[in-house]
Amino acid sequence: MNRWNAIPPGNPPSAFSEKTPISASSLAKTLAFILAFILAFSVFSPTSARAITLDIPKITSEPNDCVVSLGEVASFKVTASGHGTLEYAWQYQDKLDSSWKYVPEVFVNMSGADSNTLKITCADLTFHNEVFRCVVTSDFGVVYSKSAKLTIKDALPKIDTNPSSLTVNTGETAKFTVSASGPGPLEYQWQTRSSDAEEWSYVPNHIFPTATDPTLELPNVDSSFNNYSYRCMVSNKTDAVYSKLATLK
Repeated sequence: MNRWNAIPPGNPPSAFSEKTPISASSLAKTLAFILAFILAFSVFSPTSARAITLDIPKITSEPNDCVVSLGEVASFKVTASGHGTLEYAWQYQDKLDSSWKYVPEVFVNMSGADSNTLKITCADLTFHNEVFRCVVTSDFGVVYSKSAKLTIKDALPKIDTNPSSLTVNTGETAKFTVSASGPGPLEYQWQTRSSDAEEWSYVPNHIFPTATDPTLELPNVDSSFNNYSYRCMVSNKTDAVYSKLATLK
């Protein structure tokens, strides 16, 4: 027995008896109740729930990783579908705390932060390894694209010539030289350690003024310098690379 066959056998209820006429107000109330029930069933039915779920924006084409040379144009594009007006907002991942932050609508060398295509008109070293994603919003919900990374080709410095180990006499000047290339400006910082078990530490610039030059000069060396190793860290706005070590014997 379903909800529509719940009337027991026998005499029908008085509301449906031929002896009792149905008033217009009673009929109106009955029809209103039936209509309200039908509407409520329609709103909360699984079919309706599925329809609402399908109205949430859907990413149909994800942005791709982008590799460009210094100064070239880089772009990220997302395609989405859904009911109503779709709005776009691009985000970048903060390198310090990995949180997502919105790309400003007005930013140097960038456009399209509020469209489906984000464009970097002149990619410089500051954009190397930046990660982006797009937030797509409508009246029915929000969806996030996958992330995509921007890589600048040949962005890192390159060690062209490594320093060589030296043997010098007491009182002489020891010199270690490194040569490097890559997008500048390049910065140099020599490091030293007394054994493999120790951590590398910076050569103090206030004692050895050439500690931040391509050639490190150690004047008036004596036996206290024996077996110390040296290497140079070469960096630019992107990252740093290290030379091979050289030992003073």
